[in-house]
Amino acid sequence: MKRKMRRRKLTAVQRLILALIFLHENWRTIGAAIGGGLMLIGAANLITADVALYVDYSVALKYLAKSWGLPKTTHQTVTATVGGQTYTSDFYAPQGSQITFSAKADAGYFVGIVSPNSATLTRDLAVTVTEAAEREDIEAGSRTVAKSDSSVSLKVPPKVYVVKMIANNATKFVRVEPQATLLVSVEHSFSGREYWEAELAYEAPPAPVTDPSTPPRPPVLPMPSSAAFARIFGFSDIMGSLVIEWSNEINAHAIDYDLTK
Repeated sequence: MKRKMRRRKLTAVQRLILALIFLHENWRTIGAAIGGGLMLIGAANLITADVALYVDYSVALKYLAKSWGLPKTTHQTVTATVGGQTYTSDFYAPQGSQITFSAKADAGYFVGIVSPNSATLTRDLAVTVTEAAEREDIEAGSRTVAKSDSSVSLKVPPKVYVVKMIANNATKFVRVEPQATLLVSVEHSFSGREYWEAELAYEAPPAPVTDPSTPPRPPVLPMPSSAAFARIFGFSDIMGSLVIEWSNEINAHAIDYDLTK
C-alpha cells in the first residue's frame, strides 16, 4: 500500500532558521545587488539634481598622514617647513612630503647645526641639532687673499662660528668651527688680466687629546680645489681680492653655506 506524502507546514522558528541559512550562504550576491541598486539610485540623483558636488579630501589625507617629531633642544628653536607650512613642534604630514629644517638661536646664543637640512618623508628620519653655544664677544678681524699670493692659511679664531667671504662684489656667510683651518690657493692666473682662480680646502679642528702620553698627529689638509670654492659662490674666478672677515655681528648672521658638513 502506497502512502501519500504530505507537506508539513513549517513553524515560524523553522522559517526564520531557513532564512538565516539562505542569507549566510548568499550574502555576497545579495549585498552586490543591494549595492548596485543604491549606486543606480545615487547616479540618477546626481544626474538630475541641480546642485554642486564638493569633495573634502582633508579627512582622508589626515588618515594617510603621519606624526613627525622635532628634536628637543635648549636656547634655540628647530623649525620644519612642509608645503609652505612652518612647524616648531610635532606635526602631521603625508609621507612623501618634501621638508626643510632650520634653527634659530635665542638671544645671547649661537645657533647649532641642523642635519639634514632637507629630506623626503618616506620613513622614520633622524634629525639632529648641535647645542647652541653661548655668545661671547670676539675680537673682529679679517684676512685678504690677492692674486700675488700663492696660498693663504687661516686658523679660525676661538669663538668664531661664521665668517664672511667677499669676492667679485658677492658676499657669503659661511659656517666654520673655531680652530679649524681654511686654506686658499691662488691658481691659474691669467696673463694680462686681473682674474685668478681660487681653490679652497677646509680642515676641521683637531680632536681633543684623550691620552697625554700620545702626541697629537699633525693635521693633514685636504687638497684645495676650485670646485670647493665654487660650491660657496657659484664661481671660482676672482677679479681683485678675496676678503674673509669675522666679528660678533657676523657670528650672529644666518649662513649661506656650511663648511662643517
